[in-house]
Amino acid sequence: MMSQDFDYQSFNPSEGPFESFAHIDISKQYTYVSDLPESITSQFDNCYIDKTLTGCGFTTWILQNPESYIVAVPFKGLIDCKVEQANNDTTGFYPHKVFPFYFDKTVNRKQNLKEYLEFNEIHKIMVTYDSIPNLIQQLKENGIDIKNHFKLFVDECHKVLEFAGNFKPFVVQHLGESFPEFKSVIAATATPSRREYIPEMFDNFKRIKLNWHNKTEIQIKHTNIKESDILWAVINIAYAHLNGNLEGNVYFFINSVKFSASVTQMLIKAGFDSDNFNIICGKSEKNTKTLKPLKLKQRSSLTDFCKVNFITSTAFEGQDFMDPDGVTYVLSNGKLEHTRIDISTQLPQIIGRLRCSKYKHMINFIWSYAFTEGETIFSNFIKKTFDKELDVDETIVQFPSYTKTTKFHLINDTKNEIWFLTDTDSEGNVTNFFKNPNASRHLLNSFEGTQYQYYAHNAHGPWPELEDKMIKEETKKHVNYTLNDILAGKIEDNFVIPEMTAAEKLKFGKIPNFSKLVQDYARAKEICSFGTIAHTERELIHAKEIVHEIENNPAMITIVEYVDEFGTEVALSYVDGSTNLSEKVLMRKLIKNEENKLLEKVISQNFKVGDIIRASEAKGILQQVYNDNAVLAKSKAHHFSLAFKVKKSTTSEDGKMINVLKLQQKH
Repeated sequence: MMSQDFDYQSFNPSEGPFESFAHIDISKQYTYVSDLPESITSQFDNCYIDKTLTGCGFTTWILQNPESYIVAVPFKGLIDCKVEQANNDTTGFYPHKVFPFYFDKTVNRKQNLKEYLEFNEIHKIMVTYDSIPNLIQQLKENGIDIKNHFKLFVDECHKVLEFAGNFKPFVVQHLGESFPEFKSVIAATATPSRREYIPEMFDNFKRIKLNWHNKTEIQIKHTNIKESDILWAVINIAYAHLNGNLEGNVYFFINSVKFSASVTQMLIKAGFDSDNFNIICGKSEKNTKTLKPLKLKQRSSLTDFCKVNFITSTAFEGQDFMDPDGVTYVLSNGKLEHTRIDISTQLPQIIGRLRCSKYKHMINFIWSYAFTEGETIFSNFIKKTFDKELDVDETIVQFPSYTKTTKFHLINDTKNEIWFLTDTDSEGNVTNFFKNPNASRHLLNSFEGTQYQYYAHNAHGPWPELEDKMIKEETKKHVNYTLNDILAGKIEDNFVIPEMTAAEKLKFGKIPNFSKLVQDYARAKEICSFGTIAHTERELIHAKEIVHEIENNPAMITIVEYVDEFGTEVALSYVDGSTNLSEKVLMRKLIKNEENKLLEKVISQNFKVGDIIRASEAKGILQQVYNDNAVLAKSKAHHFSLAFKVKKSTTSEDGKMINVLKLQQKH
C-alpha cells in the first residue's frame, strides 16, 4: 500500500521530455531520502533515478542503510569528502565505516581492504569509476561472494554520458560490464536527462523522478562580460570579500587550476595571507606542481573554512561544503583550459554544493560564452547541432590528407572543443583524432536542462550548530526566468561586479586613473580626520589602508604633497571639476604654490598695511623689489594680493584723480 504522502504514477510522455519516467511526489514533511518510508526506497533497486535536487541525501542514505554497498563515483574528491564525514562521525549518524578505494601509491589499499572486510560486517566501499575492475578483482581474491553480498550505487551517473565519449570511454564500458556482478544496481543524478540521452547501459533500468516539495527556487544573478575581463572580475570580487565590502566567503566554481592559481598568487602578492585561500582540484602531478609555490594550507571542506575558495570540476559533483557563509560564483569562459564541457551545463550539480549556507538559494553567474548560441527554441538548436556534426564528420574524413603542420594546428585549436577527441601514446603523441560520438547528445540534453527552473533544498543538514543559519527572506522570491533566457540575452545583467578604488589597484600593479587616485587619497584623509565620529569603523579602517598605500608608494609623492599643501577640501573640489588631471598638472600647481609663498614673503617684508601705491607704477615698484631680493619672477600687480587684501581706489593728486592700490590687513 503506497503512502498517502506520495503520488506514484507513470508519466505521460506528452507532458515533457521525461518519457517513461515514473514520478514520485514527495510532500514538504520529508527532507531527505533517509526520511522516506521503506515502501518507496525498496523500489529503488535497478532504477535510474533523477533526484532533481542536490543535497537530498541519497548518498548518505546509501551509507546509512544496513545493506553492503559499493558506491561508484567519478572523482576521488567525492570519496575523500564522504569518508571524512562518515569515519569522523561520533554521533551515530553514520553507523558504518566507509572504505575509500582508488589508486594511491602511498597507501597499501590491498592490505587495508583485507582488514576492512574482515573486521566489518556491513561494508560501504566508495570507489572511482576507473577502479571498479580492480576492486572487483580484489574482492574476489578475498573470497567475497559479490553477487550475494554487495549492491552497486552509481552516483552522479550523468557523468557516465560525459565520460563515455569525452574522456574515458573504456572506463564507462568496464563500469557497465560490472553490473551483473552485483545483487542490484541503483544509478542517481540531480542533472535532468531525457530518456533518449540516458546511456545505453541503463536501458533495462526502471526510471524514477523524485519531485520534492520542500524546496526553494534558485535565484540566478548574472552578468555577461568580455572574456578578457574575467580575470579582473574575479580579482575584484575576491578583493571585495577579503576587505569586507561583500559579506560571506566566496566559492568560485571554475574549471581551471592554472587560472585559480594565478588569481590567488596576485592576491597574495597584494598583501593577503595565503591562509585566506583554498584551491580544490585533482591531485595530479601537474596540479601539485602548479600549486606548490602558493604554499596553501590543506583544508577540510566540512569544518575548515576560508575567505576565497576555487572549486574545479573534481568537486562540481557530490562534494559537500558546509560553510554557513559560503557565496557561490559560477564562472563560464569557454576559452579556459579544460573547458571541453562548459560549466553552465553543470549548474544543476553546482547548485546546492554549499549545503548549509544561508546564501545557498542564490548563485552569481559570470559568463562570456553561451553554448546555446543564443537559441531558445529546441528545434533550432537541434538543427545547429546536427549541422555542426556534419562539419565535424567532414573534418574527420579529410584529416588523413592534411599536412603534418595542418594536423598539429587542428588538434591544438580543437583540444577544448567537445566535438573532437584524441588518443595518445605513452609519450603524449597523438595517435588518433576522431569525433566524439556523444557530443550532440550531451549538448542537446544540456540545452533542455537550461530551460528548467533550478531548485535547492530548504534543509541545512544534520548539524545542530548550524540550524540558526536560515535562508534570507529576500531569496524566496518567485523566479520567472531560466538559464536559457539568460544565455539568450533576454534578461538584463543583475549582478554588478565590485570595483576597487584607484588606490587599491596600485597593489596589483595596475595604472589607475590619476584623478581617481587624488580623489581616493583626499577622501581617505578626510575620513581619517573625522574618525568614528562621522564614519563607521569599517570605513575608517578602509580609509587608513588607502592612506598607507598611497603614502608608502614613492610614485605617489606628488599626490601626497598636493593634498597636504592644499587640503582635502580644495583637492576634492579641484578633482571633481577637472577632466584632464595629471601628475604634471599637480606638479605645476605645487611649483606655482612654492613660488607664490616666496613672493608673499618678499612682499610682506618690503610693504606694510596702509601703503598706497599708484596703480600705474605698481608693477615697476614690485619688479624693483624682486630684483633687489634676487627673486626671478616677473611682477604682476595682483601679486600684492598674495600678502595683503588689496583695495582698488582713487585719490586726488595735484588736482587730478588717479587710480591707486590700498594695502589692507589680509584676513
